[in-house]
Amino acid sequence: MPFRIPFKEFIRRYRMQYIAGLACLAGTNALALTIPWLIKFAVDAFAEPEASRSDIALYALTIVGVAVVQSVVRTNSRLYLLGIS
Repeated sequence: MPFRIPFKEFIRRYRMQYIAGLACLAGTNALALTIPWLIKFAVDAFAEPEASRSDIALYALTIVGVAVVQSVVRTNSRLYLLGIS
C-alpha cells in the first residue's frame, strides 16, 4: 500500500502557501478590474477640451504600471498555488 497523506494534513502543512496564493488571486482580480476603470477616465479625459497630453500620458503610464503589477501578482499566485503540487 502506497504512503498516503490525509487531505487535512496536506492542507494544514501548506496552509500559508494556500493563503498567500489566494490573496494573490484576489489581488490579480482587483487589478484586472482597475484597468477598465482607468481606461474610462482616460477616454473621458480625451473628451475634455482642456485635457493636456501629459494628463493622457499619465493615464497611459498608470495603466501600464497596473498591468505590470498585475503580471507580477499573477505569477506569484501561480508559483504559490502550483508550487504546492
